[in-house]
Amino acid sequence: MTKLTAAHGDDNFQVISMNQHLFRELAARDDLAIALDSDSLTLQCKVVHQLSHVNRRLELLRLSINGELYHER
Repeated sequence: MTKLTAAHGDDNFQVISMNQHLFRELAARDDLAIALDSDSLTLQCKVVHQLSHVNRRLELLRLSINGELYHER
């Protein structure tokens, strides 16, 4: 059985795996910063606020169609 080695010298698998591990940690930190961006939180609050207004309008329309908006029983 013959032992295979890299053409340009010894292998350096451990160094490559350490570099990939460090790069993965840096990339995860960048993703976290984007996820916690304040603009996205503001946008989400605006969307929720607008949806609540739409829900109220639909509720008023439903009451007026049923004829129970201004009538007491």
